[in-house]
Amino acid sequence: MSPLYKLETYAWEFLLRNPEYKAKARSCPAFIEPAKDKISASFYEQLPSDLAAQKWGLFAFKYPERPADSGTPFWSIQPTIKAEIAQHGHPALIPMLSKAGADISGLLLLNGHMILKIEHKGRTVQIRIKDGRSFNRKSGLVLRLSVTYNLSIQISHSTNLWNIITKYSPKKSLPTVKLISPSYCSPLMAN
Repeated sequence: MSPLYKLETYAWEFLLRNPEYKAKARSCPAFIEPAKDKISASFYEQLPSDLAAQKWGLFAFKYPERPADSGTPFWSIQPTIKAEIAQHGHPALIPMLSKAGADISGLLLLNGHMILKIEHKGRTVQIRIKDGRSFNRKSGLVLRLSVTYNLSIQISHSTNLWNIITKYSPKKSLPTVKLISPSYCSPLMAN
């Protein structure tokens, strides 16, 4: 289990014990579930009342007592990989993830973007998809890594996504990420 996943779990447990969050989450309607994919993926829509969940670092309220609110929340403070829908010739992401045994859920934001959450064996990866309304089970994605101060984090999360798809153990790729990050980021940080 990754350290980030443990932090997410602790943060979620903290929120579930926070009386202010519990009261607000119970008062808001549950996620709207617009589509159930044939391949064990659930997609939800953000509601206007969910914008208040930003106070707790979430894209939408979740409360385990409501049937539509299973799984971990969509964190707005979690590192998220940016992506666009591939136009042609790219393999479909959802079937690959499903074949690997990952839990897949998506949250369509009010601004039209989609947060795709992928969970597998203690790893969670979130992807923000531009034009999320067009994303479906046949869509492929093109990841967009920004050359900024958090490039090493983006590379790490992209590697986690790759490991989930290819069923590699995180231990096999972790040394590679440690080697790549300093060698590519150090010259960028010096300027």
